[in-house]
Amino acid sequence: NLFNVPAGGGYEHEITSSGSYYLSSDVVVGRKPFLHISGDIDVTICLNGKTITTDYYSIIQIDGNANVTITNCLNDESKICATTAVSNLINQSGGELTLKKVTLEEKQGERYEYPLVCVKDDGGLTVNDVKFDSQGYCIRLMKTGDINIANSTFTVKNSDIIYTDYNCTMGNITVTDSKFN
Repeated sequence: NLFNVPAGGGYEHEITSSGSYYLSSDVVVGRKPFLHISGDIDVTICLNGKTITTDYYSIIQIDGNANVTITNCLNDESKICATTAVSNLINQSGGELTLKKVTLEEKQGERYEYPLVCVKDDGGLTVNDVKFDSQGYCIRLMKTGDINIANSTFTVKNSDIIYTDYNCTMGNITVTDSKFN
């Protein structure tokens, strides 16, 4: 149970060991980020049909070449969402991030420069069956590895769907069977 993972480094929960984790109930994030994942580890997080909501900070920070999969193990819809504009819902530095069968949503906001997912420092990203609904960017790329997007839906109201920084180096970007609104 992710709620049994101790706090650390200014985060409500900090994962520093490989393993599988799950949510047992919905989460409303307080005044500090919910989850920090760091180190050369492999982590799977099942949202279990639950929702993580914030109105203040980023929700998940991934560092140090961690390979992380965030998925929904049930048929119910899982969401990671912000009720106001916040900096990156998921902020990844290095490693590999896989998002599968979840919704990332910014319900309302006015700060369009922040993405739902930020990938940097040679991080790779795989997106499969994910719904993005954003006021700003869906994905921001800053010096990345390979990006693979499949069977996903992107809805953007005020900005670009995928944004890259100037002089950004990237691996291959592959997009298949996806919708862009």
